Amino acid sequence: MRVAGVASTIARSAAERLSAPAVSVLVERQGKLIAAGSAGDWGDARRRLKDLAGPGLYDPSTDDGSPPEFTLDPRADWLPRLLTLYSQPVPMERWRELEDVPAPLLPLVGLAASGAGVAVALVHRRRLAGLCVLAQRPDGRQYTDAELVSLRQLARESGPSLAQALGR
Repeated sequence: MRVAGVASTIARSAAERLSAPAVSVLVERQGKLIAAGSAGDWGDARRRLKDLAGPGLYDPSTDDGSPPEFTLDPRADWLPRLLTLYSQPVPMERWRELEDVPAPLLPLVGLAASGAGVAVALVHRRRLAGLCVLAQRPDGRQYTDAELVSLRQLARESGPSLAQALGR
């Protein structure tokens, strides 16, 4: 229960600081990164993105409004370690073509396809505690470099408290 409270606090703080339509803090559970806490409405954020992008991007009839999830490939245990080392926010919303995606981060394309615009690792003692994901903005505005710096600072501040709540 404590994990949900800490994760929700982090998500609310990120949503407020960055005017994000939805934010979730994902933690590892049974080989998946799943939402432990969220702020905002992921379903509405994705529907508004679909309105902006036009037909073919999302099917709102199948969207239950759930935060994105991410399955970790058990053969690719390097991804959590890589995210731990990569201390910068990952602005997935800036990827237009697959060539734009750094090769080691290709697995994160699945998060981008579920409406996530930016992800940042929450780290403590060189271990991944969680992943904070922000929804893309429905008006097409990208998160600015200054906002990404603010998000990085929030991640640095929040990693230890999330790790402590997880018992790490």
